[in-house]
Amino acid sequence: MRDQVRRAQDREIRTLITSTADRIAAGARASRPTTWLDDTFTGIPATLMRDCRP
Repeated sequence: MRDQVRRAQDREIRTLITSTADRIAAGARASRPTTWLDDTFTGIPATLMRDCRP
């Protein structure tokens, strides 16, 4: 994912995807992954759909 971010030409997309990657990495380190999935992960697709408009 981070390799794709480096190739992104649009600065806003690069920032959005980097933020998403950081959130996913934090979830991988979470002590309670189920809580993270419920609180954070489920919001990621909505954020990407809302902010990644052509």
